[in-house]
Amino acid sequence: MNYFVGNDESRWVRDVPTFGRVRYRDVYPGIDLVYYGTSAGRLEHDFVVAPGADPRRIKMRFAGVDAVEVDASGDALLRVGTETVAWRKPLLYQSVAGLRRKVEGRYRVESRGELGFEVGVYDPDRPLIIDPVVLYSTYLGRSGNETATRLASDNNGNVYFAGVSTENSFPTTPGHSRRRSGGATSSSPR
Repeated sequence: MNYFVGNDESRWVRDVPTFGRVRYRDVYPGIDLVYYGTSAGRLEHDFVVAPGADPRRIKMRFAGVDAVEVDASGDALLRVGTETVAWRKPLLYQSVAGLRRKVEGRYRVESRGELGFEVGVYDPDRPLIIDPVVLYSTYLGRSGNETATRLASDNNGNVYFAGVSTENSFPTTPGHSRRRSGGATSSSPR
């Protein structure tokens, strides 16, 4: 991985190491958060609950969401204006003798529109993996033409995308985007 920006070679960065997996330890007591890339080119994350840790401590809050609910199939529905983003029912499992043993579980709506997890019966002496089954960037690369002009993150882990999209259904935040003729959208913080 290299970053060649501008004509000043002294500011170029070469041979930047990359990682296939990043683990944040103890995001909750006894619970790690692991980000990793898949062979399909997707970014995913899992919560790894250590033996004896309480998975009910996991809470995910969504800024700017009007409503959070869980449907009958266990999918979480996040509503912003007229748009809905669905997070598929989470996958929960434990490794036993090298095999994945499925654990029943689903999302649970907490107070203030947060999501947590309901976890069925599992072996508390083994690590529990909770995979929220989220596809990141599902609105980029669809049928429209998108151009990113800026991408940034802040100290709270929020990601901001600015650019242009010809996709008419590209989700926007009211007051932070504007439509141009031809259906193109210019988006700011997302």
